Amino acid sequence: MEQELTLVRIGRSARLERLLPQALAGIRVKELSPEQIASAAGRRLLFAAALDEYGPDETFFGLLRTFRKYPDCLNGCLGGVIIDGAGELYTKQAARELVLAANLAGCAFPGKPLVEGTGSLYNQHIQAGLLHLSWEQTYAHQLAQLAQRLLQFELPSFDQPKLLMLHASDNMRSNTVWLGKQVLAHLPATFETKTISLQNGSIHDCRGCSYEACLHFAAQSRCFYGGSISDEVLPAISACDAMLFLCPNYNDAVSANIMALFNRLTNLLVKQDLYQKYLYGIVVSGYSGSDIVARQLLGAIYPGKWIATGISKGGTTTMLYATFFPGDVDGYVPYVGPVNRSREDGRHEKFLRRVGTADERAAVERFQTEVLRRRDRLMPRFEAYCREKGYEFRAPLTEIYDLCALEYAFSFWQWGSNSYEIPATSVTDDELFDYFIGAVDPEYFVRETPTTSFFVQAARELGYYGYDTRPLRKYLSIRNSKDYLRRIFLPDELRDLDFDRTLYRRMHRYLKREDPNIVMIYGANDPWTASGAAWAVTPRKRNMKLFVQPGGSHRTRIATLPEPMREEVIAAIRGWLE
Repeated sequence: MEQELTLVRIGRSARLERLLPQALAGIRVKELSPEQIASAAGRRLLFAAALDEYGPDETFFGLLRTFRKYPDCLNGCLGGVIIDGAGELYTKQAARELVLAANLAGCAFPGKPLVEGTGSLYNQHIQAGLLHLSWEQTYAHQLAQLAQRLLQFELPSFDQPKLLMLHASDNMRSNTVWLGKQVLAHLPATFETKTISLQNGSIHDCRGCSYEACLHFAAQSRCFYGGSISDEVLPAISACDAMLFLCPNYNDAVSANIMALFNRLTNLLVKQDLYQKYLYGIVVSGYSGSDIVARQLLGAIYPGKWIATGISKGGTTTMLYATFFPGDVDGYVPYVGPVNRSREDGRHEKFLRRVGTADERAAVERFQTEVLRRRDRLMPRFEAYCREKGYEFRAPLTEIYDLCALEYAFSFWQWGSNSYEIPATSVTDDELFDYFIGAVDPEYFVRETPTTSFFVQAARELGYYGYDTRPLRKYLSIRNSKDYLRRIFLPDELRDLDFDRTLYRRMHRYLKREDPNIVMIYGANDPWTASGAAWAVTPRKRNMKLFVQPGGSHRTRIATLPEPMREEVIAAIRGWLE
């Protein structure tokens, strides 16, 4: 019977709509929606995910949730993945998330199961040169190859399988090694097993020889850096039918020696593929993070370069990642990430006194004043709204009203609002209230929220912003807003939490002294820019770059930058990846 592919579209892009029919020409194809995936057992699945410039959408994450909810729904499936991006980022990250979730749901993936196209298709330029095709023609060629490989692939079967177990742990004391030995002990007698400890011999990491040099040594089954990986490990991988990696969680990462092996695999992969070998892993984690380690292990199937990125607190996390794990990836792109130095940093209030134009700042303050002046008339509406929503607070409602009025200025500039939308002082109470609630919902200050853990961390080590009450003092019911973060957002038992500057000092010291591959992106009108890390980018640094979008808000991204600035960012990132 002729094999059939099942196409699972996750979003749509004009480019995939144009190229997929070419790639799948002459193949029996059945389409399955993400909502039908729970009944996909036994199929050959071709996942085709379209990402916008901001990455995967809710459909993509909904599919991952389905895989996790029904962990056997893909039993007997074979999978291939196409990730088509509108921008230069997130394609590889999305592929790793999808493959891990689908694999845990029972789907097997043949070697090189991923074809990705970034927005520019620059990631195809090396293959395009080898094939003498355009970037898009190369992309289409790879799509067709993946479809055929998925169609023709059969899971290998061995009469006397050779299993290679690899680890970098202490043979005598390691719980992970004990688990691995128990697995080997329960295998049928037909298995031929071999165990290699990466603690044996001298382990040299890959130092990045030129591709031509790597080809030269690989052709001779040698490596410039030699050592036990070249002499023992890579030949054993070449000879085995299956690999079992033992991976204890070391700070949400595989151990250094296992990572060295991953890096040195290039020497083997330029000579042969590993399509006919099974890959297994045992991940042992004392706390959380097993999925991160598993994705690293899967990443060995997708040798390539990696970029870490994040937005807002994620931008701060990206810089912390660089600080604590320097060189773990090839580059970092933190968006609008603050580096706060205290619980209520103080720089944000000064920023708001000079941001934008004088007329815009005056319009913001007039609105705040008007909301406070009409407190007696608007307060019944405010109380009714909170009661209807079921909001509960750690402070009297009149103080919450004040805090909402104070928050308006920060929120206005953070999200890039327009001053012409601010109501005039002559509008009705209903009009004023509707705009006020739409701009600053009191839900932000409720007692219990999904973001409580963030506020605890902000109060403890990440820091936050304060409010300048002086311009509005005569209209406020509170004398000042000092220490509002602890009073309003923290559970009672944590009210006495002290701020620890250790994290700030560590990150500040690293960013000031070092010069990693970092592109920092901020918005000129975003209050978080006031506590950003722009100070870290100096003329003497060659690798760190700063881009501030004129008039930009907390929504500033590569895609929103002016054209010359955007091209410079993309050029920098491409330089890391070459």
